[in-house]
Parts: sequence; C-alpha cells; structure tokens
Amino acid sequence: MGPLEGMRIVELAGIGPTPFAGMMLSDMGAEVIRVDRVGEIIAARTQDEWVEVFEGTDACVTPVLTMGQTPGHPHALARDSFFRFNGVVQPRPAPVSAARRPDRRPILGPRVLTPVGCWANWVTPLRK
Repeated sequence: MGPLEGMRIVELAGIGPTPFAGMMLSDMGAEVIRVDRVGEIIAARTQDEWVEVFEGTDACVTPVLTMGQTPGHPHALARDSFFRFNGVVQPRPAPVSAARRPDRRPILGPRVLTPVGCWANWVTPLRK
C-alpha cells in the first residue's frame, strides 16, 4: 500500500526522464504499464486508421497534413480557409480587425471611450 495506490501510469519506453521513474512510481503503489517500441506501434497503422481510432474520443489527436491535403480537410472547408488565385490554391490571410480596415470605422473609438475614462487610461498608454 502506498500513496499512489489505485493510480494507473503509462510509461512510454525511451520517452521521459529515466527508466527509474516508472520503478519509483511503482514502489509508491501505482500500477505502471510500460509500452515498448512506441514507434513500431504507431507505424503499424496508417494515418487514416489512427484518425478513426481516436474519432469521437476526448483524446487530443490531430493528423499532420500536407499542403496538398489541407484545403480539402473538413476543418479548413468549414472555415473557408483557402481560395484560388490565378489557378493556385492559397491560404486566406488572417482576418483584419475593423479598426485597421479603411472601409470601416472603429466601433469603440475616442468619441465613445473618452467620456467613460477608458481612452486616456487604457488606449493612450498602449500607443506610446
């Protein structure tokens, strides 16, 4: 019986501080599950198979896509992240704030913020 009784720890061989860390945690009562040859396990499946394994879970797993794959990915399509210019697919530029666009006036400018003391206290020091 130890302070870590009931805890389950996954130790990935070759990743992390030392092989003794798992032994120390085990000595304190934790159940240590050692996974050897992580690279071989990952290489045994395709990227699509790994995406399917983690689909619908709360695990933070995202595939790394090539520039050729990215424009057709559902995430990029939902956000309209790419456009075609002169026949070449390109990422859209980041959104430009209303304050920097010449066709739009800022909503919260000095006329609105000065009477409540915000312009002098917050904005003016930032512009120095």
